[in-house]
Amino acid sequence: MKILKHLAIAFIGVLAAASAQAQAVGMVLDVKGAARAELSGRSELLDITAPLKAGMRIQIEKGNELGFVFYPGHTQYSAVGPATLQVTNKSVTQLQGAAMKTKPLPENRSVAALGFQNRVVPAAMVMKTGFDIQGRPKLVEPQDGETLLTQRPEFVWEAETVAPTDFTLRLDGQVVHQQRVDAGTRLMMPEALVLQADKKYEWEVVRAQPGATGRRATFTVASAALRSQVLQGQPSAQAEVADWLLHAMVLAQANMRSESARVLRQVAGQRPASAALQTVAP
Repeated sequence: MKILKHLAIAFIGVLAAASAQAQAVGMVLDVKGAARAELSGRSELLDITAPLKAGMRIQIEKGNELGFVFYPGHTQYSAVGPATLQVTNKSVTQLQGAAMKTKPLPENRSVAALGFQNRVVPAAMVMKTGFDIQGRPKLVEPQDGETLLTQRPEFVWEAETVAPTDFTLRLDGQVVHQQRVDAGTRLMMPEALVLQADKKYEWEVVRAQPGATGRRATFTVASAALRSQVLQGQPSAQAEVADWLLHAMVLAQANMRSESARVLRQVAGQRPASAALQTVAP
């Protein structure tokens, strides 16, 4: 019940944000070929993540496909050209073409899609700390402050020079795991060490040399309830691009930034012609 309550509050918040912006009532999730939208005498090609606004008329040429989410109805649509669609603030009407495929969306997916669209710079979900004057390693994953889906994460960092590194993982100030990494910039937790759900950890990497200082970042392991909620809607390996894109947005909404970034990169690889998708995929 608490999760549903929080979702409802979040949805009200993102709806208010959308109203303050461009009155978006939907978002493009996938384009195969080309689709064009006309609004107030202006015409534009639609790209993945483009907002759909009330009053738009959409033209899809023969053989092309368009997938999108419509927020007011919590519905995912898929249309194949030739087709003409009319978007209002209450519905999507088909004026021409074969009947669209529709799929109801759980509320958390509508929340996630709208929240993602309202980001000013979607790629800003990626931590961008660089090397400093001391040459301290750059922490890559887990990102500082994010939530992890897995209880056995892999830690990734970057270093200016190849040198042994000391890794430390702490919980409530107490060392949980400590290890020297003689080569490389990745470390997988030992199989015997499973991190606790709903706990906040701190990790640190330091160059293994006298007087060196390191960098620290924190992360939280997802609670059992959040983990179940996110995994319940995970698409199959054979699922459509639109479904995986929605899943990436759900992960981002849950503050699982590294996992979301991995899915976005996967989706961008399947749609290399989408300039917008290449931008939002870190």
